[in-house]
Amino acid sequence: MTEQDVPSVSLLIGESWRRTYSPIMGAETAARISDEDHTLQRIAAKLTDTNKMSFVAERPDGSIAGYAMAE
Repeated sequence: MTEQDVPSVSLLIGESWRRTYSPIMGAETAARISDEDHTLQRIAAKLTDTNKMSFVAERPDGSIAGYAMAE
């Protein structure tokens, strides 16, 4: 994962989070938590954390299909 991937990863995580957790905690709460936790700044900070490794899976057209982070 590179810094150029951060906006796409932020969007991917936010959409996935809302889709997964809205039925459990309500759409408003899921959106609020996602908006707080999946900001561009927070995701970019993970790239500089030497205790974490972030990866993306790309489609043939270069768009991001998946994201994983390991600690």
